[in-house]
Order: sequence, then structure tokens, then C-alpha cells
Amino acid sequence: MIESVVSSLIATGLAKAGSHGKEYYEDALSEDFSEDLSEIGEDFNRSLRDSVTERIENQNIEQISGIGEQWTVVERRLGAETQLDFSDEDAAIEEITDAILYAVGPEARVRSWIRRSVKEAVAETYTEAVQDFKQRIAGTDRADLLGFANDEELLEQCSAIEAKIGNILQLLQRRQYYTLFDGTPEGFEQARRELTSENIEFVDREILPEDIEAYRLLLIGRKGVGKSRTLAELTRRIDSDEISHIIIPSEGFDSREDIGAIEQESFSGDVLLLWDDIHKISEEGEDATVLSLVKKLENILDNQGYSLRVLVASRSERLDQLPGSLNDPDSFWYEFEQIELPPLDPKVLVEILRRTLEHYEVEASEDVVREFVAKALQTDPSPFYVVSVVGLADNELTEEDIERLPETALEVWEYQYGQLREEPQRILRTIELLSLTGSPFYKSLVEGAYRKVFNRPAPEYGFRDPVEPLLNQQWITLSDSDTDPFKGETEYRVHDIQIEAIQHPVDNALEPFSNYLLSELRADLPEAENERRVSTHRQFANQVSELGTEESSEIATVHYQYILQSIDSDDTATRIFFGRHLKNQGETKKATEKFNFAIESLTEEIENGRNDPAIYAIRGMTR
Repeated sequence: MIESVVSSLIATGLAKAGSHGKEYYEDALSEDFSEDLSEIGEDFNRSLRDSVTERIENQNIEQISGIGEQWTVVERRLGAETQLDFSDEDAAIEEITDAILYAVGPEARVRSWIRRSVKEAVAETYTEAVQDFKQRIAGTDRADLLGFANDEELLEQCSAIEAKIGNILQLLQRRQYYTLFDGTPEGFEQARRELTSENIEFVDREILPEDIEAYRLLLIGRKGVGKSRTLAELTRRIDSDEISHIIIPSEGFDSREDIGAIEQESFSGDVLLLWDDIHKISEEGEDATVLSLVKKLENILDNQGYSLRVLVASRSERLDQLPGSLNDPDSFWYEFEQIELPPLDPKVLVEILRRTLEHYEVEASEDVVREFVAKALQTDPSPFYVVSVVGLADNELTEEDIERLPETALEVWEYQYGQLREEPQRILRTIELLSLTGSPFYKSLVEGAYRKVFNRPAPEYGFRDPVEPLLNQQWITLSDSDTDPFKGETEYRVHDIQIEAIQHPVDNALEPFSNYLLSELRADLPEAENERRVSTHRQFANQVSELGTEESSEIATVHYQYILQSIDSDDTATRIFFGRHLKNQGETKKATEKFNFAIESLTEEIENGRNDPAIYAIRGMTR
């Protein structure tokens, strides 16, 4: 009977604050509220079925498209036991989700994205059941039947249940700054495309192992040497049968809330964590985010009897931004196998050039190939240099082209930037400004900032016209060639070297860009939760503070204050960075006030049980 499920759901929440155990409340509900529970159970069953089937239709989830016809299996599964053992609200949502997915077979149960969608439906329906119960008992003087002093006390506890489910639902519904793939051949291929849009045939290097047996691997290389592509290719050397799920944090993953969202995922086997450009995480100062996520995932998986494998990549020029020393036996990194990608040797360089020429359908004689390789070895023997030169060539690469070649990939793109018309240049300048925020380059953000900063209102100024040449010339790439480049949430990718090639100082546009962030960010940032807005403003303030001019200092102050006054007055990390900024400006007294407030908050969090590496790293910044 479904009413037994509802009884257990409500009793689970009441036991958290009441003076009795869960079984007591289940018995009391069954004895004194049976009619209510029967009606709530019918509504719960109908609402849950409708919510799940609606999501299936809206999201086109073919794997469970027949669940509506199989709903009696779900009902039998839920009603199989007279008392369900839900330890808390989260566990209740998990078990009901299991019952629903059980009805459609094992394939759906291992698909993490399907499970997340069903969990959302369960959480929403759970909330509705609690709200229904509240309405039925309000003003009825029946609280004493459940051991509560009065209706207000009972209703307050029901509201607490709603709040707990609301938090779970918020984590399920928040924008994910990571992607979770199934450990299937298709999932691995999708993960590789997430890491790099490069599809030129990969050229192996002797330094790379044939099989990846290490559970921890750190790939190191300088800018443009091919870290992202190599990281993607290394996944082919892992036994995919051993991996059930793959997690790839995306640009913008940098907070405890992001880690909390991953905690809501359900894992059915070993997990592979793939993380590119981890040096970028610490640029905001949250240099323990990587440590925290790895430790958290290890604990979650270990409790379930599963293992975590970690493959990460960092730029060699930024190793000092990683927390701890790579060679310290007590360091987090010491257990990682380290592979450092060297500059390309002649043999590999020739092969990369040949495959790149073939990919772009560009002709080149053997003499031109030899001349190119000789020049590249003396200047910039990197895959990105090869791709930059060949990708921008006409149908043939000639000796004259080689003679005119810039010496580095950076110079190639600096030249190309100079050849662009003014409006495409403005798009790239907008992307350079957005890079100061640590946010992904969503189309909605790029267009919004472009129009605001450079006064390009629609419809007088189009957006497609200046962007299309950037797509055609490989300035902007997409993770999937089938993606609509002009859809709001589409993420543009621009290589760090290309951003460095933009020949306009950001100082000239800081003030209008700051105004854009303050007035328009919330509208243009997809699903702009408060913590994401905090992170974006804080990263921008941190970067601008480093510029060291009077204007940049004032702008940084404005954004720190905006966070604390308009978004989150208790944000500890912002107070610490603001304190640092004030200290650098000579305002020692104000800086000390920020630090003291932050220390009190951090101490309280530690006393309340928070024990992840990030909190100690943040507290250390106040010293």
C-alpha cells in the first residue's frame, strides 16, 4: 500500500526533531491518521507517476519511455514492505528512485543522468506529500497524537522536512559545473570530446605508457604542448570495463557547492575523475578544491566498496599554483605518477604535420615539410603551433609561407588578430574580459558583455556576423560540431594562447565591463545561482586587484562590496580576499576586521564538523 510509503516518508522527517524514534511515528500515523495517509498516498502515487512520465517526455528519455505502462510494478515494489527503512530524507529519495528504475531494468539504473532526473521528480513529489500533510493537520489540535506539544511545533518540524528536501532538490537542479558520463564506450568517447574538440589523428609519444595502471596520474606540460589532447587519449589506455562513471569538472568548478552537487550523484561502480588545467582552479585562491573533491569522492566510493581513479593535467609554468610540493613525501601529489610532456622531437613533429595537412586538406611538398620542421624545432615545436599554421593556410603550404612564418604559435595568432575586422576583434576582446571572471564563455555571456561594453545594441548590431569568421578561422571552437553556436548556453572554447594574442589591454574596458557584471550578469549567466555569481564577481575582483592601478583597485573594491552587500554577506572567502586587497592598499584596520570575521566563521564551521582540506587552506590565507 502506498500509504505505508508516505507514512515512512513523514515519520523519517519527524524523528529528526521529535522525542521518539521513527517506528513510533509510523505507528502513531498509522493508528490516528490512516484516512489522511490513504488520501495522501493516492495523491503521492498519481503525482509521482505524472511527474516522472512528464520528465521522460520533455527530456526524451527513451530508456524508460514505457514506465507509465509499468507503473503497477513500481507500486508493488514500493508496497512490498509494510515498513520502509528510510534513514533520512536523502535515503528515502534514493530508495524510491531505485524502485522506479527497477521497473524498467538494469540499463536505466546505471545511467546517472536518468537517475538524476527521476530523483528530482521524487524529491518534488515528496515535498508535495509533506505540504499536503501540513494542510490536513493545521488547526486540528492533533499534534499531541504524535507527541508534539502543539500544532505550531509539529508544523515547524514539517517545514524543516520541506527545507531539507528543498536543499536536496536545489543540488539536483543546480547547474552542473561538471559532466558525468557512463563508463561505456560511448561515454568514454563523449568524455574525450568534452576534453578537446581536436579530431586530428593522435600521434603517440614514447614517454606515454601503453596501459594506464596508476590510480593517480598527473600530466604536466607547457602551454600548447598538447596536454588536453594527450589527457583525452590516455583514457583509451584504461580498461573501460573497470570504470562505471567518468566525471569531468568544467571551467567554473571551484566551490564547495559544486562538490556538494557531486555528492548527490549515485554511483554503481568505480569512477574516473578527468580534470584538465587544474592550475586554473587555484587562481582564485581555492587551491584545495582539487584535494577536497578527490578526498570526498574517495570517501563516498570507499563506503560503497568502489574505487576512484584520477587523471589530471597542469601547465608546467603554473605548478607553483598547485597546493603543496610535488616532491614532498607528505604531499597530496606524492602518490601521483607524473608524466611531463617534452617539446616534440623531429620524428613526432613530422608525423603531426603530415596528419594535420591531411586533416585540413592542405598540400605541401617534402621540401616544405623539411623546412617547416627545421624552423619549428628552432622556435616552437608544439602541436598547437602546427595546427595554428596549417589550419590557417590556403590549399597549399609553400616555401614562401615557411619563410614568412612567425616563430611561435602566439605570433601566428597575433598576426591573425591584426587581420580581423573591428567587430570580430571586439568579440575576442569581450572573451578576454570574461576570462578574468573564471566563467565559461557561454554565448549568452559573450553576447551580453559585447553589447554592453562596446555599446552594440540589437538589432542595429548583429551578433552572428562578427562571430562566424571567428568560428571559420578556428578562433572559437565548440565541444561538439553539431552544437548550435548561437544557442544561449553554448560554451565557446578559446585557447589560452589565442587569448594572449589579443592586442588590446583590458584596462581600457574594465569600467564598462564591471558595470555589465553588476547590472546584467544575473540575466545572462545560465541558471545563475548565488554561489556562482559570488564566484564570478570574486574572481574578477581578485584578477583586477592584481593589475595595481588606482582604477583597478577601485573596481575590485566595488565587486567585493557588491558580493557582501547584495549577494552573500557571510561569504568567508570574499572577506578574506577583500581583506588581502585592503591590506595591500594600506588599509590595515579594515583588513583586520575582514580577517577576524572570516576566522570566526571558519572556526565555527570546523567546530560544526566541516573537515575538508579547503577550509584549512582558506583559514591559512588569513595569516
